[in-house]
Amino acid sequence: MKTKIVTAIATIAISLGFYQTAFAQDSYTVQDYFPLTENYHAWFEGDGIEFSSFDVYFDYIEDDYVQTRTVSGTSMLEIYQVTEDTLYLWYQEPEMYDPDNYIPDIKTTADVPVDVPLQAPLEVGNYWGTASGDREIVEAFISVDINGTTYHDVIVVREYPDYDIPEDETVEMYKYYAPGVGLIQDYYYSEVEGQEPFTVTSVLHTLDTSGNNHQTVVVDNEQENDTEEESGTEEDDGTEEGNGTEEQNGTEEEGTEEDNGTEESNTEEENTEEDSTEEIDGPLASDYFPLTDNYHAFFEGEGIEYATYERYFDFIDDDYVQTRTISGTSLVEIFQATDEAVYQWYAQPEIYVRENFISRVRSQADEPLDVLIQTPIEVGNYWETETGAREIVSIDETVEVGDETYEDVLVIEVYQDEETEQNEENQTLEYYAPGVGLVLEEFSSVAGEDEEPVVVTSTLDSIETDGWYETITVFVPDEEGMYLEPVEYELFTETDTFMRGEFASIFQGEHDGIPQIAPDGLSINFMYTHWNSNPSDNRLFVDFSNEITELRGSTEVLMTLEAMLHTIQNYYYGTDMIVTVENEPLHTDGIQFNEDEVYVPDESLINESETVQ
Repeated sequence: MKTKIVTAIATIAISLGFYQTAFAQDSYTVQDYFPLTENYHAWFEGDGIEFSSFDVYFDYIEDDYVQTRTVSGTSMLEIYQVTEDTLYLWYQEPEMYDPDNYIPDIKTTADVPVDVPLQAPLEVGNYWGTASGDREIVEAFISVDINGTTYHDVIVVREYPDYDIPEDETVEMYKYYAPGVGLIQDYYYSEVEGQEPFTVTSVLHTLDTSGNNHQTVVVDNEQENDTEEESGTEEDDGTEEGNGTEEQNGTEEEGTEEDNGTEESNTEEENTEEDSTEEIDGPLASDYFPLTDNYHAFFEGEGIEYATYERYFDFIDDDYVQTRTISGTSLVEIFQATDEAVYQWYAQPEIYVRENFISRVRSQADEPLDVLIQTPIEVGNYWETETGAREIVSIDETVEVGDETYEDVLVIEVYQDEETEQNEENQTLEYYAPGVGLVLEEFSSVAGEDEEPVVVTSTLDSIETDGWYETITVFVPDEEGMYLEPVEYELFTETDTFMRGEFASIFQGEHDGIPQIAPDGLSINFMYTHWNSNPSDNRLFVDFSNEITELRGSTEVLMTLEAMLHTIQNYYYGTDMIVTVENEPLHTDGIQFNEDEVYVPDESLINESETVQ
């Protein structure tokens, strides 16, 4: 897609020329800086990090609302409303691929905007607060050159983050909007005292509105209202059937109140009463979701790019399992498989490392995100969840997958709201084989009478249970002891492999190709992250055993410590660290830390040109 550069720059120039000649600066409105352009498909070219390049699509337009989809490794759905005075961001949800139109539900359920990216008056000094931090117009009606195109009358908005920034760090974020076009540049700058600054930019490279590669669905609101009156669901009674759509869009407040005392709350009671001795008549839910040690499955997909994926069981604790699904991006989930039900308690995209979150989720999560399977295992069993509803439609299906034939397969239909009636246009089915688990996912959709059906499948191709290899980067001092050389190492990994033990072993030279850099007997007592989904605030906490104090010589201590901490930081994508020895500040030859002192590894020591495979 990105190689097919569509020559729509002329369209941009024409629209810009129209605005420049037809409008005075005081005639501009916010709508001019975020036009709802049909068939909008923009590609932004990035620099600084992997996901700074992305595509943006306008999927649906309804009145003054637009539903956008941003694709960059993963996919982000957002819903905006643009008025003459204000641009609102009402909804934001990651991991949404080829979604339906959520605008009608958001219009009736969203109370507080997620963000207000732009607001009148369009003048320097305009300052406003949002749920995501403060915003300020810092430049107005300037000219900006990007990729050979000059954009005039550009508005620049500075974004102030809603999290605390350390005193020794400077963070600046700006968005640039051009009239008749919209966003043309996203800029992020960070500098920590004593370090090289870090910059991430995303600039508009190509804007295609031809409709050849992407078409926006423009909703006819009058026709939509006629359809709603005929169906008589939401407006007629306002009961469960109408409120079910609120859960689909993540506004859980009313849906949660509705579910009190129903099947959903019953599942919570079952979860808290794990010692219940009530006998279940028939198959158990856990039969279809076995917690298999060293589970590594490969699913072959058809229909969309991300239908192919790999899944690992990283940690198992009692009846809980933490899984990691890799498909372009990474998704970490935590499930609980009991006799009565299989619950999903946690789901977080963009986690690429092994860190056991089970204990924290068990102590903090109040309600499951989803209930994948629920007894009794019989056709017609139907239950509501936070994300919609599910129903068992078959318990004796025979499924042929590759060379394998699975008998007595459980088939569950997944509904995107509370309605029990099957959606004639969309259908999602999950197939679970006893003793195996998920073997097939199937989604089908028909967009229109004259269009071919869309079918997306993910089919189990293989399961391995003898462990797997993961590539990590280990930093070691060079021969002169002046720089750190990165060494790529294939680490054998299994379920319940804890990285603090592996790193301690690596640092002591117990792995082929990695020299010993730490004293004999060194161990890492604990190693964990801040558990913050914000990538700019991913603090690490590392506690070494007393053996680290045996290091002598200021240069040796510095380089050894830098090598170990760079290795750990790189693995966890950490921003900074709190380093201790037996829960006390690190005091060793030449280096002394104060209590709670934040340590940032010195990036200038890395010799990237010397990476060893």
